[in-house]
Amino acid sequence: MQKKVLALVMVLALVLCMMAGCSGNASSSTPDSSSSTADSSSEMPSSDDSSDSSEPAGTGLFMDEIEENATITYWEMQWGGTSDYQAVVQELVDRFNSENEYGIKVDMQMIAWDGYYETFLTAVTSGAAPDVATGPSANPIQYAVMGESLDLDPIMEAWKAEDSSILTEIPEYMWTFYQYEGVQYGIPFGLDSKQILYRSDFFEEAGITDLPTTYDEFVETAQTLKEKFPDKIPVLMGAGDQTGGHVSFTLAATNDSGLTTADTKADMLSDKNVHIYEFLKKLYDNGLVSEGSAGYKDADIQKIWLAGESSILVGVSGNFCEGTEIEEVTRVLPNVSGPDANGKGKYINCINGINGFSQTEYPNASRYFLKWWTENNLPLMTKGQQGNFPARSSYYEDEYYSTSQWRMDTYKYTVSNGQTPVYPCENLYPQFAQVEGEQIAGDAVELVLSGKSVEEALETCNKNLQACIDDYAE
Repeated sequence: MQKKVLALVMVLALVLCMMAGCSGNASSSTPDSSSSTADSSSEMPSSDDSSDSSEPAGTGLFMDEIEENATITYWEMQWGGTSDYQAVVQELVDRFNSENEYGIKVDMQMIAWDGYYETFLTAVTSGAAPDVATGPSANPIQYAVMGESLDLDPIMEAWKAEDSSILTEIPEYMWTFYQYEGVQYGIPFGLDSKQILYRSDFFEEAGITDLPTTYDEFVETAQTLKEKFPDKIPVLMGAGDQTGGHVSFTLAATNDSGLTTADTKADMLSDKNVHIYEFLKKLYDNGLVSEGSAGYKDADIQKIWLAGESSILVGVSGNFCEGTEIEEVTRVLPNVSGPDANGKGKYINCINGINGFSQTEYPNASRYFLKWWTENNLPLMTKGQQGNFPARSSYYEDEYYSTSQWRMDTYKYTVSNGQTPVYPCENLYPQFAQVEGEQIAGDAVELVLSGKSVEEALETCNKNLQACIDDYAE
């Protein structure tokens, strides 16, 4: 589906929802928590009993009105890095089906990432939405604006009544991310970290003992790697699909920048972004990235990295390396800082959430499952090797997170020190679904990696980004 057609569909759906009176103000459901930013500690957390994954569902408000013997449809994305991920998800669903006292049956369906944007949009606009789903980061708010997301405030109220540790285990900024007009529409469960990886063995062989911490040092390091390994790609990245956006978000975090201003206006022409793309252009002009980078897709990047044909990889998580010999030599580069970050460069935590859809015939049964799933989903991340890092801090007590160096690196440099893709905005703005889904976020990366000037790349991206924001508002 072409961009303009998708945009028109979104606008039409939004207008129809507004005509039907779907939007409105509501009181805030922000959990009681003193933290509004990522945990600054780089040490793995430890606590007494907060990691117990068998917490009772408890009681409270909506719990007294659960529809019995309901059958609800649960869409789960194909997150896992293992071939048996679906089986692990089904095990969790089977456990819920056998344990819940209300006779609720969950029917799980796996959804492919290929064409996910159209899959969800078509289902929702045609009245065939699932009851609950994980999905792309923007789903809960994208469909809340359309009046299609299920209000999850009753779950928050139940957790408060139970004094659940979940409300404080998950940082406040993650809860805020999924609020729209004061209502909670998504429950954050995982972080898809986007960062810069490097091959520790290649660095050692090239005699690199001091890891780069600035853009200039990064370029020098890449040049050293190019000279040592002329047949390898010094710096690997892509822009052929959503990878361009991931590179864009990652580079923005290194220089305390974002795609928009805090009030959601396109901001690609800012000095900070100019400095970022001048850095990217220097890498391109010096032959430190592949000539085919603009067309590389996620699958291409993974294949190249696993084949040992590159030394540095930008804008990914290392989860695709799990279970391979490359995992042992894959590390996260300590945070690189651009000239405007004052030595405090960050990486990206793409927050992923689970949500319900208001089309459901069984809103409270759906809420019950969402609540139970959040309290018991650790096996998906460990046994299923889901790829997301937990939103719940107690989950990091599991030995799975201390048995891999790249996982420990990711916790230290990204999970504990990351910003969201919508920074400096606190909430996930609804236009982000289209910005990410239609790959607008990666426009500037693709153009620079195609040899275009920084000025042309940023002007084009800024124009497309603002047009998306304006079209959505109309």
